[in-house]
Amino acid sequence: MAQCAVAQRGVAIRLACEIFTVSQTCYRYEAKRNVENELIGNWLIRLTDSQSASFGRSIRSSNGAERHR
Repeated sequence: MAQCAVAQRGVAIRLACEIFTVSQTCYRYEAKRNVENELIGNWLIRLTDSQSASFGRSIRSSNGAERHR
């Protein structure tokens, strides 16, 4: 939000950081891509996808939907 205020409204960085109670260090921080973080993120996505798929199967089987096939 502070960066938007600076970019779109021309507010000074110091003032924007003060208004949004953000340090100037945080304001200037840029995350760097990390291969390990990307790998972990991909695994988390796969895990949640497989968990939600199994959750759907367990719901269908508890409702009797699987028995009628």
